[in-house]
Amino acid sequence: MDKIILGDPLTRFPHPDNAAVLARLGKGAGKPKAAARRTHWFIDEYDIHAHPDLVERMEELCHDIPDDCKSAAYGYPILATPTEIIFGYATGTSFLA
Repeated sequence: MDKIILGDPLTRFPHPDNAAVLARLGKGAGKPKAAARRTHWFIDEYDIHAHPDLVERMEELCHDIPDDCKSAAYGYPILATPTEIIFGYATGTSFLA
């Protein structure tokens, strides 16, 4: 996942079913980084919270899912339905939920 997705995840994924997962992901995310302070290890304004190999594996497993269902929240790669309900995310070096 090499795109920048701007905007507050709470605004981009407002469905009430997302509240718990967004609270979990936002808890350790820190603050968004200004464009000048970002490195190549960021996603959506935040430092990435999943190893790039895991992100690649998630994308391999989800190759049939439309690209507009692949996004990010607080630096975590996520999967969301077309109605913006989050149903998966990657974190660390080996955790896919």
